[in-house]
Amino acid sequence: MEKAKVDELTKQYANGWQSLKNLRAEWEEKEAILLGKTLDQKSTEGKSSVFDPRLSTYIFERASRVMAQNPTGSVQVFSKKDIGKNLILNALTKNFVIPNANSQFDFLTKTRLWDVYSNVYGSFGVLVDWVVKDDYIGPDFQLIPIRNIVFQSGVQTFNDSDFVFVVSFVSKRWLETRDKKTWKNIDKVLEKAKSKEKEEKSFTEKKYDTPVFGKDEPRIEIITKYEHDRWITFSRDAKVVLRDIENPQKNGKLPVVLKHCFPLLDRVIGLGEIERTKSLQYAINSLINLYLDGVKMSIFPPLLINLNGVVMRSIEYGAAKKWLVKQAGAIQQLPLSPQGTNTFQSTYAFLNAAILNAFGTSDVATTAKTDLALGKTPEALRMLSVRESARDNWDRFMMERALEEVLDRFVDLLTKRQEKPIKVYLAKEELEAIAKIHPDVVEMFESGKYGQLVVKPSETKNLNCRFFIDAGSTFKKDEVVENQNLTSILSLVMKLPGAIEQISQTGKVKLGNLVIDFGELFKRWMITSGTKDWDKIVSVEEAAEGENPINFESPEMKEVLSQLSPELQQVFANYGQKGQAGVPQTNTGVGQPASELPVAGGVQGY
Repeated sequence: MEKAKVDELTKQYANGWQSLKNLRAEWEEKEAILLGKTLDQKSTEGKSSVFDPRLSTYIFERASRVMAQNPTGSVQVFSKKDIGKNLILNALTKNFVIPNANSQFDFLTKTRLWDVYSNVYGSFGVLVDWVVKDDYIGPDFQLIPIRNIVFQSGVQTFNDSDFVFVVSFVSKRWLETRDKKTWKNIDKVLEKAKSKEKEEKSFTEKKYDTPVFGKDEPRIEIITKYEHDRWITFSRDAKVVLRDIENPQKNGKLPVVLKHCFPLLDRVIGLGEIERTKSLQYAINSLINLYLDGVKMSIFPPLLINLNGVVMRSIEYGAAKKWLVKQAGAIQQLPLSPQGTNTFQSTYAFLNAAILNAFGTSDVATTAKTDLALGKTPEALRMLSVRESARDNWDRFMMERALEEVLDRFVDLLTKRQEKPIKVYLAKEELEAIAKIHPDVVEMFESGKYGQLVVKPSETKNLNCRFFIDAGSTFKKDEVVENQNLTSILSLVMKLPGAIEQISQTGKVKLGNLVIDFGELFKRWMITSGTKDWDKIVSVEEAAEGENPINFESPEMKEVLSQLSPELQQVFANYGQKGQAGVPQTNTGVGQPASELPVAGGVQGY
């Protein structure tokens, strides 16, 4: 009975493996391009073997822009009686789960790799599950090597899948430490324990002979079939089922999340950047290597030797060698046409522009002669920025959809799998917000700046909630643009009636029930201005009421303030004093011109 079940599982696995046979054959090529190794015919045939790593560079750069920082977001609780518990779940996600979800790598590194590999293969998957480690018990995710995931045969989109297979290679010790209440037939698997060769190794494993399988400590293949309501782990070698359980996540979902580069309607794995542009990469590699071979030939050209006109025993190749000839003109250089090498630069620029165009970007070496849409003019660079942002935004959108699903699974696992209290250290502001609704879970320290949040399983048990990611939260912020926005805000604040007097007295400006902290606003403007060692100029400390915490007397600050208009210099001079003496009585009505403030780079602003 069990053997028949394993045979059926093995057949389903084999069908899924076979369904991507043609696509699977291309993965080694893509991995070679990622690693900067030549596999194209012309590059491998020639004497030169140079690789121009353009594709991988653009992919790495995009991943750095799209995943510049960890995502932010919020948990929405849908039950009225549980309103306020979203604050607890937000605190746990931000301060407990994300910092500790570091299987394989830390959270940010994993998300960057996730983005990189999705651009390489077209799609890339992660496995989300509850992990138990010595230093952390909670939700986590792991990147699944592309060859270790096998999709249901016949499906065209992953969302339509009834199941998915994930292959793992584990040690004897790992199997021996499994819970015997859940895991069965371990002894039968150990009896047949031997290093199991992968059905297909990656380019990296072949190239660098990665010791994936040890002789003394064999790595044993096990396969898990994840269904919506059931998880089944089996061994093809021992032909036994090791685990057959209900989905422990109790969410009716597959625990695998895919991130696509460009999803396709009729293929479960999407379209990747390398698949779109590898022919251009090969063309560049071939061009460079042919050119280098041509340069070598032009320096050491072939010779035409008349055997009857030379003394053959005197012919030796090398610098400053002397040959004996019987007649003039017995040795001549073969005439070579420079046409091929002369067109190298224009051809190389054309191919480079084609790749840049595919990525929606450019560089200053690309001219309008190569591509009318590219160039160095301000208008061309502005258009280029829009195009690059559009392409980055597509990848950001796909990344956010995948990350939102992962973080939503994290929150769901917290509400269903947490068994012990979780302790999290938080800053005063976060604790105060939680304490207003749940004072019993908060404990402030004596310093008053920090405290501890203790969350019992009963506080979050089976909450009906969902995680929503903040759009654009992973993007690297453009500090120049942010500085210009802050400059506009500073200008607006200075135009408010009575703003100068309020700033001089309290460091804040009231606008109805809105209070603007001018000191914090100025600090952020300073940070984004590109000022060197701004933290030595600006400091934040406890100050008496009415006292300004920013040191305006430092030489560095005086140098920065010297860039301002005389009127604004006087404002800051009074802002740096405890009293109000010398405050200029200036009409600061909204209708008056805005005070001048410097923008990043010293350009005068509004």
